[in-house]
Parts: sequence; structure tokens; C-alpha cells
Amino acid sequence: MKDWKREILDGVDMVSFPGCVPGVIFVYGENSQAILANKRGHVLCAAAIQRKYQKLDNEKHRQGNEIPCFSDYLNNFDELPPECRIITWNGLPVRTEDNSVLKLLDWVERGGGLICGVCPWGFAEVYKIDVESIPLNIIFRAIGIAYAGKLMYKNDSDLAELLVKDNMADYAKPSDLVSAINNHPEKINRLGGLIHNVVHLPEELYIKHKPHVVEMIQKLSPDNDHIPTRSKPVESHGAKKAAMLMCDIMIRDGLEGNVVLAEGIHEFPGTFENTPEVQSIELEFSSQTHKFHSTGCYLPAGTIMELSWSKTKKPWNIIIGLHGDELYNTDSKLRRWPKIRIKKELKTNELGNFSSTPLNICSPFGGLIYLQSPKSTKDKLQLKLHNVVPAPIFTYKTADTWETVERYKPGLWCDIIGDKIALTLPSASVRQLSDPTMTMKVWDSVVSAHIDLLGKDPSNGRGQWVVTDEQPSIGYMHSGYPIVTHLDMADPNKIYEDCFLLSRDHILNVNNRKGSWGMFHELGHNFQDSMWTWGGTKEVTCNIFTLHAMDVVCNVKPWDHLWVREKFENASNYLREGAKYDKWCSNAGIALLVYAQLARDFGWGTYKSVFRTYDKLPKDKRPSNQQEKENMWIQTFSNVVKRNLSLVFEFWGWPIRGLDDLKRFPPYLPDDVTTREFAKDRATTILKKYENNSSGACPTQKPAHTDNAYCPGKGVLIRLINVM
Repeated sequence: MKDWKREILDGVDMVSFPGCVPGVIFVYGENSQAILANKRGHVLCAAAIQRKYQKLDNEKHRQGNEIPCFSDYLNNFDELPPECRIITWNGLPVRTEDNSVLKLLDWVERGGGLICGVCPWGFAEVYKIDVESIPLNIIFRAIGIAYAGKLMYKNDSDLAELLVKDNMADYAKPSDLVSAINNHPEKINRLGGLIHNVVHLPEELYIKHKPHVVEMIQKLSPDNDHIPTRSKPVESHGAKKAAMLMCDIMIRDGLEGNVVLAEGIHEFPGTFENTPEVQSIELEFSSQTHKFHSTGCYLPAGTIMELSWSKTKKPWNIIIGLHGDELYNTDSKLRRWPKIRIKKELKTNELGNFSSTPLNICSPFGGLIYLQSPKSTKDKLQLKLHNVVPAPIFTYKTADTWETVERYKPGLWCDIIGDKIALTLPSASVRQLSDPTMTMKVWDSVVSAHIDLLGKDPSNGRGQWVVTDEQPSIGYMHSGYPIVTHLDMADPNKIYEDCFLLSRDHILNVNNRKGSWGMFHELGHNFQDSMWTWGGTKEVTCNIFTLHAMDVVCNVKPWDHLWVREKFENASNYLREGAKYDKWCSNAGIALLVYAQLARDFGWGTYKSVFRTYDKLPKDKRPSNQQEKENMWIQTFSNVVKRNLSLVFEFWGWPIRGLDDLKRFPPYLPDDVTTREFAKDRATTILKKYENNSSGACPTQKPAHTDNAYCPGKGVLIRLINVM
């Protein structure tokens, strides 16, 4: 077969698709060919040729201004002009009759040219159909290509621009890929993962090409060292690729209702020594927002669960295992399987009754069972589950039976649920735990404090969720829904920084004078707004909420918190070295101090007013770049406190531009250890500058107060009384 890539890509160096997330094409037919594929083997463009193909007269074809669209000839295809040799098709209408498409296919097989394509995932989402039901598939099946039902994910390193010199189209077909690796075994680590697209094929094609995936796993991991555990993590590149492929095969097979049991899960997420007796249960849920709903049930690994459900306004999802972090792009060793959450859409039953044929699902890893409600108006769902195990679940309604019944239920993981936040951790962590009501009320108060400061609940009533994980995808913990933290925070014996999630004394700052800073911080991330957060402050403005909760819940003032005090020495060096803004942006500890000063000097009510002012801004008045965001923050805060705060931010190194309108306010600079000891000359210079440039307003500093002044190098705090 002729290689069409050179002709089609002649003169093309790069294909870019900014702001877009294209779908993926799978190429498998004898007469089909991948034209352009990225480094992961995700095919963006493909072509096929029939034996009767007629070469076009390019000069004659250029005379026309338009190429006909099949949608215009759907019901009158015989009227297509006989001189037409190329036609386009955008996949519409969605409910295209097969007979009409077969006429088009016959025309193509007799030598016609067809240019067609849609964004498969977007098309399916907009028109509420499966990717397999896109009308183009009738043509695709005949020529040997298919939509793989997968995105070219945004974490693809070459997503924004795909360079033709990096084209991996030669390895897009499974048969070609295996052949290339057989001929060049040294390429296995670079090419082996390209077989991954098979996992996302329609069932018939998946079954046909699955042996290629199994063969590739064996080639990538000849020593069978791709089973990840905490005690024996997977290290080599090839073995990690094999683990990822094996993981996806197991999940795909389990979603089809086949019995699948993963190896190596005894350490995480866990297995039963003796599987307890399974049960059947009926549940009912209602929801007005997109959120998780705990069923209080656990599905043992390798067990097939039967479920049926009632008709709903929009499809809900069934989820097994809340651990949603995927480790496909990690450079670290794999201590667990890279994907362990199972998710399946519960499609609406047209009859309005329970599905006559129950859905069968098996998780290779096991896990707690959840429902996920859609974004919709008030909706409810009835659910029947079979072959499940009861798991510990705490709510304020079950508190009376927690110590006698709930904490002893056999499920391996449990949910501890308050009004504003839920925690998911191993059941072994709570078997000896007394009633956690008071602890959860503290966590609720932390989330409530964040909501009160911002002035709204950004989760729209969904609440916050925290899950402990053997291996989070990013760092020790990260924000999101759910927030994911390392498994050691589920250890009742951990008493140091960010220790046991259900230690009330720790949350309230009794043990280490820092409290649960990490958890408050990640919760704060979920309350950030891009209007007042930019590149250098992403790890800073979340801590405004941390400091506020530490104050109102834990009774630790912003300027007195040990985490803040520990940054004083670095801040002193920063100010004495000239306060360069790029360094301020790169050091979250130093950067937080100015926000703590504002809270100390003007109170949290000021922050509340500032955030509410932002929230009322119409879309066309919101800042769109970093300079606008910096200026708006200074302007908004200054307008609320009726002081010119340009001095404060210039003192810390911010670039001050275009803020002359603030001269109508008295200039203001804090009177504390930073201005009196760390950089006294800098503070004096800035005060004089603004005194000379102000519109008659006298400069002011912080009113008389008691301040804890830090003495660098001595490691002690002394108390000074400042009287103006």
C-alpha cells in the first residue's frame, strides 16, 4: 500500500490545536493508514484508499469554490453532480438512516473521495449518544478505522503543537507496532505504550486486538515485575508501562462484568483474609448538585456486583473506590496500581422502571461503592445492589450506634461524614475510634469558616471530601474533589505535623502549635478565585483561608502562628537583599506575610468585604492578566480600608504601576518587626516618597498595639509596646 503521509503532509511542519482537545482515531484496516500521530501514538488524522480510487485532476478541481456536503444530499444522493469527486461530511444529522450512509459508502467504493470527521467525545456529549453511535462509524467500519473514545489529554507534552518530525503514525496499527518491536527490541520502552489505544476500542475490536496488548505486556515486563506494591514498588520504565496496560485491561474487563482480580492489592487498597457474607441492599438517593453519595457498601475485589436502578432525569454514575488519582504520568516508583477507581454511567431507563437486565460490574481492586449525581435540578434515584458487604459509615444520624455496630462492619474502607466535609480512610483506622462527632464538628467549622470568609460556597452545597491514598498523584497531598492526602494521615498513632485526620486535639492546635496546616491549606485551594490569584500566589492566597480558620477555629492569630513566625528569618534576608518581586513570587512563605499583616491590621471583616466586592464584578470588569490582577487587589483592598496600601506592597517588592487614584487616601505602612527591624531604611524611604506624593493626606501606620518582635539569630520572642 502506498504511503500517503508524505503527500498529505507535504509542506506541513506542525499542526496546532490551541484550546482544543481532539479525539483519537484507531487504525486497523488493510487499506487504512494513520497519517499523523503524537508521541503517545494518538492518531489525529487517518486515511484509507479503495482499489477503484480515481486520481483527481487538480487544476480542474480548483475551479470550484465549494466541496459539497453529504448532509445536503442525505435524501437525494442520486442528485449529486456527476462531476463531483470529493464530498465532505460533518457527521450530521445524528439520526442518519443507515440506507443513506450505505449509498455514500457505495459511492466511495466506486472511487469517490470523502473528507469527514468530528471530535468524537464532544460530538457524543453534545448529542447525547455513545461514541460508537456516531453515524460516521458505518463508513469507518468498512475502511478499517474507529474512534477510540479517548481524548488527546491535555497533559500530552505535544498537545499544543504536534510536530510532523515527531510523527508516530508508522506505529499506530497494533500489527505494525508489534512487528517494529520484534525487529528492533531496543525500542520496546519507547514504543510499547502506544498499544494503549486498543483498550478504548468498541467491544468487537477490543476482543480482536487484546492479544496484542497481552503480548506487549510480556515484552515490557519479561520478568513479571509489573505488579506494584508498597513493599516492592515498580521501578523500571518498561515495567511501569506494563502495569498501566495491565491495569486498563483489568478495568475494561471488569466493567464488562467479567471476574477480574488484581495481584498485589493485599497492601493497598486491601483484601479480606476470609471474604464476609455478601448481601443485597436497596437504597434511595436525592440530590440537587453534582456530588458523591456514599452507599455504606463495599465491593470485595474480584466479586461481580449486580445492580439495577430507577429512571432519572439525567444519568448518574456508579463508582467503586474513591481513589481517583491516576499515576500514568508519574516519574516515581509505582507503589500501587496506576488506576483503581471504577466508574460506569447508569443510563436512564426509558421505561421508568428498574432495568429488567441488571448491570454486572467487577472491580479488580475492590472498594467502597458510591453514586455520583449529575449536574441537574433536584433528582432522585432508587438503587438495588447485590453481592456487596456492609462497611463502616459515620454520620451524625448514626452516631448512637457507631461504637456498638458501625465501626465493626466488615468493609475494608469507611466514610466519616459531617455536614460540610467527609473523610475516607481504611476501616482499620477506626475500629477502636470512639464517637467522632466532636471531631467532625471541628472539621465542619473549618469548612464553614472558609465559606464565611469567601462569602459563598464554591462547591454549590456539594461539600468537601478527603480521601487517604497510598500514592497521591501530586506531592504529599493535593486539593480537588476529593482532596487526596497520603495514607499516613489515616494512622491513629501519627502525632506530628498533619497527623491523624480524626485527632481533634491536633486539628485544634493543641499538640504542635501548627494544627493541621496542610489540610487547611488544601481546603483553601478549593476556595481560591483566579481574579485574585495569579502565578506567584497559587500557593499563597489559599493560606488566607488557612490563617482565618486557624484564628476563628483554633484561636491562633495570623501574625502569631508558628508557621508564619518560621518565615521571619527568610523574610528579613529577602527585604535586606532588595525585595525582588520574582523572588517574592517564588517563595510562598515570604509572600504570605503581607496577607497576614493585612489580616492583623484591618481584621477579617475587611477580607470579607474585599472578596464580596470581587464576587459582584460583572464578567467584563474582571482582571484578565497578572498586572490587572495585582492592581485590582491593591485598589480593592485600599478602597475598603480607605488607606493607600501601595506602600505595603511596594515595601514587599510588588511593581506599583497606574495606581495614582489611591493618592486620595492616607498612605499606610505597617508598624511591626518587618518595618522596624528587617528593613527600617526601606520603610522610611517609602514613607517619605508617598508623603511627598500624596494629595495632602498624612501617612499612617498601624495604631498602637502589642507586637511580638522577632529577634533573628537568637531564637526568642520579645514583647515591645508601640505607642505613636
